[in-house]
Amino acid sequence: MRGLALANAKPAFGFDHFQITAHAIQTFYPQTKPVLIIRESKRADLFCAWLNADHTIENYFLSTAQDILEKLPADCLITGNGAAPLLALNPSLHMLDISDTRFMQSLAQLTQRADPAQHSSPQPLYLREADVTAPKPLAHTA
Repeated sequence: MRGLALANAKPAFGFDHFQITAHAIQTFYPQTKPVLIIRESKRADLFCAWLNADHTIENYFLSTAQDILEKLPADCLITGNGAAPLLALNPSLHMLDISDTRFMQSLAQLTQRADPAQHSSPQPLYLREADVTAPKPLAHTA
């Protein structure tokens, strides 16, 4: 992405799913309750972040659906593509469903308002340590 931006003399901005979802909630679904934004991870754990009533994101974390349910405040909302496992365990949870259209509108608005002078290059957001192993030495045969 950065190479394309440099080659075309255009700025590159990085917004993670949590930032875009927070913007969509603030813009289209104003809330006074805390919202747990949940992303699937393709594993047993879920990527999560809290959106406070003042629309600030905090406490990025990984957790299982069961652990989240045990600690979830009764008055909060949940949203994101990782909310399905929680809803399967507790269908009475309050879901805030953000449409793809609203999500993309939020991304467009964030990009339009971004100031290249104040915005750093896109950076990855790692919530899990690298899951790799060192290569084994080659076996020598005689």
